[in-house]
Amino acid sequence: MLLGVIAFLLFCGAGALCVPTEVSNICGSSGIMYNCRNNHLKSIPSTIPSNVIAIDASENMITTLYDNSFTGFDNLIAIYLQRNEIYHIQKNAFQDLPHLCILDLNTNLLTKESVDQGIFGNMSSLLDLQLASNYPNGGFPYEEIGRLISLQNLSLSAYALSRHFPSNFGSLKKLKKLEIQDIDVSLLNNNSFENMAELTIEHLFLDFLNNGACANIDEDLLWPFSNLKGLRFQTYCGMRYAVRPLRSLQFRKLDYLDFSRTFPTNNNVQILKDEDLKYLRNICTKNFILRDAGIVWIETMGSALFMKCLERIDLSQNMIRSSPFLFALLEATHIKVIDISYQSHCGHIHYNTLNSNQMLQETSINLTVSTSLEELNFSHYYSEPHALPTSITGNNVQIIDISYTMIEVCSPTYDHISMLLPRLSHLYLSGVPCGDLNVFFLKDLYSLSELYIRHANLGMGLEKYTKAELLRYLNKLKVIDLSDNNLQRLHPNLFQSQAWSLETLLLNNNLLTSIPNALYAAFSLRHIELRSNKLASFSEEDISILNHLMHVQIDVTGNPIDCSCNAIESLHWMHNHYEKFLNLNETHCNEEPNRSVLSVITNIRPLQLQCVSRLWLQITVSVLSSTFLFFAIYAISYRYRMIVCYALLRIRLFWKRGFSKITLGNETTFDAYISYSPSDYLWVSSHLFTALNNENLKISLQDKDFLPGNNFAEEVVTHINKSRYVIFVITETFIKSDWGSYEIQVAKIHAIHTKAKLILIIKDNLQIEDLPRDLLYIWWKIKHLAYNENDTEKKRAKFWKRLISKIKE
Repeated sequence: MLLGVIAFLLFCGAGALCVPTEVSNICGSSGIMYNCRNNHLKSIPSTIPSNVIAIDASENMITTLYDNSFTGFDNLIAIYLQRNEIYHIQKNAFQDLPHLCILDLNTNLLTKESVDQGIFGNMSSLLDLQLASNYPNGGFPYEEIGRLISLQNLSLSAYALSRHFPSNFGSLKKLKKLEIQDIDVSLLNNNSFENMAELTIEHLFLDFLNNGACANIDEDLLWPFSNLKGLRFQTYCGMRYAVRPLRSLQFRKLDYLDFSRTFPTNNNVQILKDEDLKYLRNICTKNFILRDAGIVWIETMGSALFMKCLERIDLSQNMIRSSPFLFALLEATHIKVIDISYQSHCGHIHYNTLNSNQMLQETSINLTVSTSLEELNFSHYYSEPHALPTSITGNNVQIIDISYTMIEVCSPTYDHISMLLPRLSHLYLSGVPCGDLNVFFLKDLYSLSELYIRHANLGMGLEKYTKAELLRYLNKLKVIDLSDNNLQRLHPNLFQSQAWSLETLLLNNNLLTSIPNALYAAFSLRHIELRSNKLASFSEEDISILNHLMHVQIDVTGNPIDCSCNAIESLHWMHNHYEKFLNLNETHCNEEPNRSVLSVITNIRPLQLQCVSRLWLQITVSVLSSTFLFFAIYAISYRYRMIVCYALLRIRLFWKRGFSKITLGNETTFDAYISYSPSDYLWVSSHLFTALNNENLKISLQDKDFLPGNNFAEEVVTHINKSRYVIFVITETFIKSDWGSYEIQVAKIHAIHTKAKLILIIKDNLQIEDLPRDLLYIWWKIKHLAYNENDTEKKRAKFWKRLISKIKE
């Protein structure tokens, strides 16, 4: 039982190391390939199904291929074993593979002694054999390679070779492609490949060791390759030596010449003069690749055969400036593609002659390119200021890439630059400064279908109203990329001319907080990317725009999406229209960075319930707070209603009579104002008023001095303000009177804010604790006297004397 479990675990573990993948067109066949790369395997897994057509066990730790390593794989077509540690292959390792077509053993430890004789016998189907970067010493059994008479592609290293390649290669009559690496230049001569003269090799790649023997590269090295269609030549000697073997290919027609990475080991820059170019002039090649070769200058070849046949050229990753050769390329008869991108600033050398300077000045004014030119790549190219053209004309140019150059085509400073390119369909302007924008620089490009303007500071350039003209009349535009421009908004009419053409819009890495309303006009829009902007939620206007664009899909990855109740309407809409969104599983909530928006909207019900509960809680709290506040205000207003009324009354009097009449306390008319209850009028008029009037005191009474028809409250305030003293006749009926209370309030406020004095005449044997509370609050400003009807005449006379003396003080 235990052994069975262990076997099962081993089986599952081994199977888990390899991933089955559907593959097609491997030697014309399709089927399953098992990918077992980089799994620390020490042997071919036995759990791989026998019906696979390919096994990739590269980058493992396999050391030996045994006779039974591939037993049972009758349908195997391809084996990939590069970058292992294989040092031994047994004789019958590949004998049971009748359909094997590709065998890749690159970068292992195979030597002549470690390979059993006869390993390649009975392999009539093998077409592609890769043996490069093997046998660091001792060579390889080339007689075994000679058995593979059906071989078409061969890659091997030239370690320990003599000056001649073995005669065994003469039997490879079907060999079309030969790649030889690690060649020792010092061992080669013009007869090194003579044993291959009868072969029909069409494609040759020669990779030389860095041993400094550059002068030994023979001019007639390639004479045996009479059927050559393409040559790739890589050496550390530089182009001046690399082109020497081309003498044997004069007036040949080739598909390509590839001299990439021929940078000299001494890091000297290379200037190709006439004497260096003589080997190229008379070769007719369609494609010429000179990438990363340290070139700073190439002399023009004028009407040479090379220039007449050339269709594609790649001069990228060099240090070329405004070489005459470049301008000659633009006018080459059959040129279709020119790539001079990524020219480094380093190693800048001025190669000045009178003729070259004149040519630069002439061709930099009006640049007319060949009618055959279709694609021009100037990206990351540093031009001298005098080399900037005033116009570019090309009737057949379809693609131009001038990204990250000094050609400021969109700036008003260069608004005279004219692009007469009627068939231009793809324009790349990323990195070109467009902060100060000339909106008409695209006006003649009517065939434009794709426009890329990234990192161009358009956030400033598109601010003004006139910038809506930028894309006018470009009604064939399908793709627009305005990413990385710090855009905060877009003009509503920006895409008006693309209403029925625009399909893809890229606005990544900007500062947009909402869906631009400019999209409302883009009816045909299918794909929008708004990655890494400032979108938190979708407003009603955003939703209206996206609903209007019925077939659009949008990517909002990297935005600070709000997944809280504040954005519940937005999330609910996303839930109902999730098919409009791309990569929501990679879009995360701002509040919870580890939580995806997809997980929220697919299970939105709990959040909705939570938000409803929170809403009712907020409503309840608001209602209770409002109710409490209402009652608190009501209670305070009721408690201090007299103060409020008094304040309002003073304001009203201020507007009616003027501020001075109610505020200046020293302008008094009466010595005293008497406040009393109507039930006490008889005692006040017959006793109190008479006693005070007899002493020539000016006394104000309601019934005597109030003007008929005036507001009673206003009259109270007015007469209190005109009196030095306010006398309250405190009786039980006065205390119960509303107006008495009001007069007490007015008198209290008046007493606090002015120098007015109060006198209380307390009757009916009232005690101090029976008095109104408002009087007690200002007791310190009150003079009080008690009056008793039952007192003797002497005591009443004493009362009147004291009252009069207090008023006269």
